[in-house]
Amino acid sequence: MIPQHTEAQATLPENAEERLLFSLLTHEARHIDDLIRESNLASNEVAATLTKQVGGMQYVKALP
Repeated sequence: MIPQHTEAQATLPENAEERLLFSLLTHEARHIDDLIRESNLASNEVAATLTKQVGGMQYVKALP
């Protein structure tokens, strides 16, 4: 297993905001603006909740 996958599994969603954002992520990169719009969360809340990006302010689910 890839080390990043092991680390991601150890940090599964802990609250409602994390669960919501996790549900919006896929294995395809998503731009943070799309996640903000679809989650209806404040931009600073989304940015603070998402800790790993794949570049260009895009995020991806890191679980297999």
